[in-house]
Amino acid sequence: MKPSKIKKNKQSNGHLNRSPSLHPIQNSGIGCVVFSLFLSIFSLPIIAHPNGTSKTDVHILPDSIKMVIDVNSGDVLNLVISSSEKWRFTPESRIYYQKRIADYFQSRIIVRIDGERLSTMNVQLWYPGGKGPEDTMDSISFSASTIVYTVTWPRNPDANEMEYAAQMFAEFEILAINQLKVFWHDSLIGEKFLSLDDSYWLKLNPEHMSGLAKEIAKQKAQELAAQTRTYEPKQSGNGIIIIITGIAVFVVLLFGVVLLRRKKRPTK
Repeated sequence: MKPSKIKKNKQSNGHLNRSPSLHPIQNSGIGCVVFSLFLSIFSLPIIAHPNGTSKTDVHILPDSIKMVIDVNSGDVLNLVISSSEKWRFTPESRIYYQKRIADYFQSRIIVRIDGERLSTMNVQLWYPGGKGPEDTMDSISFSASTIVYTVTWPRNPDANEMEYAAQMFAEFEILAINQLKVFWHDSLIGEKFLSLDDSYWLKLNPEHMSGLAKEIAKQKAQELAAQTRTYEPKQSGNGIIIIITGIAVFVVLLFGVVLLRRKKRPTK
């Protein structure tokens, strides 16, 4: 059977009329591969491999708990936005998505005061540098590498104890880690890496928290001093080695020059 030929259609003003059986996408192997790759790329989820890590800075205030929650944007967006919604970012949908992220944080972060879980989480900033709760996320905020919320939890000023736990990204079935830092009057009083089964306990007594701040500040100062002492001898030792090496090279060169002059000296 002879292959079909491309014929000139008399009614097409001289243009070539190709047979439908010769459509480049339908019959070309390269076209099918390119088309398949196009579909596979644009049907991928937001992330292929979840990160699973998060950071939380907890600030103990007199009548509330302030938190700065920092997560990988791909992780949280992959959970709160379905595959059919991923690229539909309109002003209305951005407000809807940011609320879903806040709801996810509230469901996964557990704060208990004197054994009672706090249920009211208020978002103060939807992104770093925001002007307030009314300043909502834009496309740039959603496309950033991390999503950072600043939230507060009202608490009883006379409370005695706080328990904190984070169960974020348990859906991925990976080792999810939350890096926790706790501050009181902007001084670090505690830090810990938490797995899904871990908790952090803190006595809210001002004297206790002040003591923790002093202890950690002293520990950090000692670590810094130890690093300085360890670093200085190395620098001094390296300097001595460089000086000795330079002197040795100079002596060798000088000795070589003397030998050359002796060889070139005319014999009597």
